[in-house]
Amino acid sequence: MDSTSKNFIIGIGNPIIDISASTDEESIKKYGLSFGGTVFANSDNVGFYDTLEKQSDVVYIPGGSVTNSIRVTNWMLNNSNSHGCMLLGSIGKDEYGDKIQSALSKVGVRPVLDTINDALTSRCAVGIHKSERCLMPEIRASTKLSPEFVSQNIDTITSANLLFIEGYFVIERYDIILDLSKKFHELGKKVAFTLSADFMVQNFYDRMLEVSNQSHIVFCNSDEARIFSGLKSDNLEEVATAIHKKLSELDRTLVITDGAGPVLISKYNYTQQCLDYVLKSNVYPIQSSEIVDTNGCGDSWVGGFLSQYMQGSSIEKCARAGNWASSVIIRNVGCTYPDNMEIIKF
Repeated sequence: MDSTSKNFIIGIGNPIIDISASTDEESIKKYGLSFGGTVFANSDNVGFYDTLEKQSDVVYIPGGSVTNSIRVTNWMLNNSNSHGCMLLGSIGKDEYGDKIQSALSKVGVRPVLDTINDALTSRCAVGIHKSERCLMPEIRASTKLSPEFVSQNIDTITSANLLFIEGYFVIERYDIILDLSKKFHELGKKVAFTLSADFMVQNFYDRMLEVSNQSHIVFCNSDEARIFSGLKSDNLEEVATAIHKKLSELDRTLVITDGAGPVLISKYNYTQQCLDYVLKSNVYPIQSSEIVDTNGCGDSWVGGFLSQYMQGSSIEKCARAGNWASSVIIRNVGCTYPDNMEIIKF
């Protein structure tokens, strides 16, 4: 089948090159980092990149939240003749940018990437030690996607049937996100959105609310959901109800992941003012000894879900796919998967 006749999903977000390698506690202390945490690059810790790149096990992986999800969606489509993936964003004119372009094209993801001549590609150091990881991002060219580039490529972008938006992207390119989500609505197409992080909901609440209002699917974890809802309840159905009430009336699916706990998926009946669909989907059990790296685990869940959603599958099947995808990714370094692994039937 010709690519022009495929049903595409296009993700928009921050393309980042993940520089992933083993590290040790001494290096973590030296650069002021912490396992399980994220510290942004600065003049005092930037040497950590060189430290990782000198490691014999260093690998370069196209990263960033939406990039992770799109790569997993593409993997689980399993060279489909009818469905495909695109990534919209911006990179620098450098070796890291070339690595992202090459890696995406190699697996069949179509890059729609604006090359920024006066900025370097965004990167993230991922130090791994005993199944723990620390993250040190340096956001550069990925925030500079131009409206002109989007306009020049609007036919390609809107040829997709589903727009998937990264929450982090509302910081620098909120105007582009709103314009594209409105265009997809006008064309009768779907929009999905991930809240991305606690601090995004806290610091950019109004923007997150507006993009959620435009979205047919909203993804978040339980901590993000509680902040978004304004509730501290452990009852995720109460949290989900509060979020639905905040949002505009739309046939919307809200997905709340909860670590090792069941994923809560809900829809809301605005006429009867109550949840009219609730699914609690159990994650695949993972032994602690099997966990290699949690980096990208949540992103991969979204990728698995979307791989089935874009094919018109039931919500139950989408959830099973998300659970399975994250159970694979957590057993590998970074958001990666075995090339020869058979995709199971859901």
